[in-house]
Amino acid sequence: MEEFKPKRKRGRPSENTKTNREQLLQIALSHFALNSFEGTNIRALSKEVGVASSLFYYHFTDKLGLWKAALQLVAQKLGGAMNAEINSIQQLDKLDFLKVWMRELIYFSAQNPEFHQIISYELAHPSPRADWLLEEVLQPLHHDFQKQMQGLQQEGLIKELPLAHFISIAIGAANIFFTQAYQMEKLYGVKVFEAAAINEHVNVVLEIFLNGIIKTSK
Repeated sequence: MEEFKPKRKRGRPSENTKTNREQLLQIALSHFALNSFEGTNIRALSKEVGVASSLFYYHFTDKLGLWKAALQLVAQKLGGAMNAEINSIQQLDKLDFLKVWMRELIYFSAQNPEFHQIISYELAHPSPRADWLLEEVLQPLHHDFQKQMQGLQQEGLIKELPLAHFISIAIGAANIFFTQAYQMEKLYGVKVFEAAAINEHVNVVLEIFLNGIIKTSK
């Protein structure tokens, strides 16, 4: 990461005080996932990054602004990755399309476990942050997946299962393996972020998931 120059005493920060915004937000995301929103301290975060805490407030207004920006960044990455995948596989068989979609969601979850950890924590109880997450981040992402699943159901390719249950199982299968990495290593000796473990998880999820939902001709 590019380093900030020492903070100026007063006035608007110069261009030389700027660092890579994306990397800065990724570090903040890790803090929010590890310590929760309430437990994250801007002063401690700024010390780790090596910048003046005033710069966080200049760029993001407050801790809530930083939290929202970090989550929006990762959500945009997920949306962009899935849209790119959809555009590149339009000619695939509908069920192959679903396989690719699930595979990409698992790869994303392996690369961004903090995203799911924060969502799990925040949605455990109602709050203004939970409502913001639902309206600004999760609803758009779920809408795309729901649309794809409804289309497959209408075409008779997959079983007509209740979408709330079906989608929660699909998303959980994609991320819990990684958000509970410590448990997986202690109980099963699996280091979940190794390439072999990620690929094996893709294969297992697709085997169980697709065999459970695909309609078979009688």
